[in-house]
Amino acid sequence: MNIEVRQITVGSSHWRQYKAWRDQYIGVNPSDEPQYERLEDLRDACSFQMGFYADGALVGGVRLTPLGHGLTLGESLSLLPASWQSMRRYFDVNRLVVAEQVRGSSIFLAGLIKSFSSVAARSAAKGYIALCSPKLVPVYERVGATLLADELACPTIKGKVFSLIKLDLT
Repeated sequence: MNIEVRQITVGSSHWRQYKAWRDQYIGVNPSDEPQYERLEDLRDACSFQMGFYADGALVGGVRLTPLGHGLTLGESLSLLPASWQSMRRYFDVNRLVVAEQVRGSSIFLAGLIKSFSSVAARSAAKGYIALCSPKLVPVYERVGATLLADELACPTIKGKVFSLIKLDLT
């Protein structure tokens, strides 16, 4: 199976499919974030939207949002350390999805690694962070990320927790 990663143009048919998967698998406003629609529009416009392709067909994707501009979920919910507000050369990894028919394959990990490489080649990226479900921590650890915090309580949904990971490129 040939796995490729390409940037998806917001509004294109591939982006609409990727967004449909995001809404289906992750949910619309899954953290009950204030001003969600406005922030999502800004995130989509300012982020790298990377599509995962297997043999030419879109099978998943990830959004990489620049950190330090108040756009990320962690910044919006004040879950990131205050010192990270100046980490403008880091990207927040979010909205990571793959189609059900390819789950369990190498596409998830390969797509993530290739997305990181692609964005690093096109930007001044120093690294990546993710505020993620604890069940995704092993995936990020497989690409070299470090777990910084576990069991971060979501301030908008009682009982929901996040893990915080970081991957430095230098």
